[in-house]
Amino acid sequence: MHQTRYESLLERRSPGYRRDSRSFDIEAELSAVFPVTQASATTWERELSKPAFVGMARSSTQVQRALAAHGHAFLEELDHLLDQWFPDGPAAAYRSELYIGACGHRGVVPVP
Repeated sequence: MHQTRYESLLERRSPGYRRDSRSFDIEAELSAVFPVTQASATTWERELSKPAFVGMARSSTQVQRALAAHGHAFLEELDHLLDQWFPDGPAAAYRSELYIGACGHRGVVPVP
């Protein structure tokens, strides 16, 4: 849910940003080149304070565009969102995805 609110904030404030603008089927692209493909995903949490999250976010091109367009107003909205996101202390959820393409069955190692 928080990720959705964050993406919505970026869509409103970062000129030209759309959360689906980089959506593509990686596994299908690999399948066009490799006879064997495999995908795996995992969700994990990382302890992250509000200041650390803001610092990380500021390195994002989309946040930089939002700051250029809206300045301090964007940071106030982000701060309000993070107050809701971090009510019980620091944490942030992530989803990592791994895609493998191989030339034959020996080239793919099972991913848990």
